[in-house]
Amino acid sequence: MSKAPKLDFYAILTGRCPQCLKGPINQNLFFTRKACPECGRSFMPEPGFYLGAIAVGFLLNAMLLIPLLVTLKMMDVPMKTLMIAPFVEFATLGMTTLIYAKIIWLHLEYRMIRALDGDQKQDVRRTGD
Repeated sequence: MSKAPKLDFYAILTGRCPQCLKGPINQNLFFTRKACPECGRSFMPEPGFYLGAIAVGFLLNAMLLIPLLVTLKMMDVPMKTLMIAPFVEFATLGMTTLIYAKIIWLHLEYRMIRALDGDQKQDVRRTGD
């Protein structure tokens, strides 16, 4: 069994294609491209592909929210503030974490496919094939 390619954290932070590490994944803030403009890798491999990214986004939001709520509770803030904090957190950071959850999901999927396929040079998930 061959080793899986390592995650490239710079490519994740900049939102680049997991295959060529050059093409942008997002068209703009709200839309994901159908394929990489550089290498042609499909960013929409199948219907429902990004449902797993929702779980990743939920995990990232929880990792950000729970320490905030614990800190606020230890500071003995009013209950109204504790009830409003999750909404403020989601409005400020939630959308960013959901965008990055999609990018992380694409990179993880690419890594798993490469590990299962034996790290082949040619990738089978290209548009138009």
